[in-house]
Amino acid sequence: MEGRAGLSREERLNRVISLWSRALSECVVSVVGKKAPYIWKEVGRVAVERLREEGVEFFRDDPVDTINSIYSYFTDNGYFKEARAQRTGSGPDTIEIYEKWSVDFDRCCYPPYEDDLSAHACFCHHIIRYALNSKFSLDLKFLSTDTREEAGEVFIKALLVQASDRVLESTRLLNELNRFEKSVEDFSRAIDMSLDGIVSADESGRVILWNLAAERIMGYSQKEAMGLPIETIVPPEYRERHREGFKRFVSTGHGALIGKVTEFEGLRKDGTRFPLEMSLTAEKSDGRWVFTSVIRDISYRKNLEDRLREKLCEMERLNKLMVGRELKMEELRAEIRTLRSKVAVQNG
Repeated sequence: MEGRAGLSREERLNRVISLWSRALSECVVSVVGKKAPYIWKEVGRVAVERLREEGVEFFRDDPVDTINSIYSYFTDNGYFKEARAQRTGSGPDTIEIYEKWSVDFDRCCYPPYEDDLSAHACFCHHIIRYALNSKFSLDLKFLSTDTREEAGEVFIKALLVQASDRVLESTRLLNELNRFEKSVEDFSRAIDMSLDGIVSADESGRVILWNLAAERIMGYSQKEAMGLPIETIVPPEYRERHREGFKRFVSTGHGALIGKVTEFEGLRKDGTRFPLEMSLTAEKSDGRWVFTSVIRDISYRKNLEDRLREKLCEMERLNKLMVGRELKMEELRAEIRTLRSKVAVQNG
């Protein structure tokens, strides 16, 4: 039977398996171990984030509606034949969950994790608990479970309870870590997309940042450049002066090049020299100076400038020749006029 997107049930199920395998691998669960509930919540978070990237959003205004939106996704993609959650007459916080599997427990997407009742928990429970923690500050407390393996059915009774401070704090930290990692990734991506070389050095003069454009300009890979003395990119005859200026700034906080754009000669890994333009900034981080320079290879611009100077010199030379020619022509015209006057007088 074909799905809504034109995919077969097996293809849709494989998407779910791939999603979960990716979440597991990103969280290195195999290393941490199966008895680590906070790690499993992190796996749930990663799965939610990956689905958001595909335009899938689980969160609703009500906790039970949120649970059912999660079940709906996995049912549509072939993991369940049927799955749902509903409130019971026992109270607004008591819910009953029904799951009818369409896959076996030994499928590769089924993690070897046990829930509060020491019964195998469907992997989407980790997504559900992460969603409840982060959206509603709630958690699931499992009261009872009845598994009918021959029919592939699970009946669960659970409470929607206020998540403990420890659970909420772990969720908050996980979300903050995720935002931080994304900001670092975005920053790194922006750095590497720059057409100019971006190089940072600590106050000992060792490289701590080297983007892809710096690789292209200087010839050193990022791996090779990390930890190199920054004066490596300066020709040998200028290195001592560079080191002295570096030390002077660290001790005084003042430097002639800071905040300015300067031109000087650079040295590539292969030993070739070239003109470069550099802007240098210095900032303190944790009480230590960090120097960042934006480097641009201006060989092409210098070549154009040299060619322009040559053309200007040539034009100047031709202009002088033309001016001299005009002066000579004017002298000849004056002599011709004089001769004509004399002839006219003679003929008169």
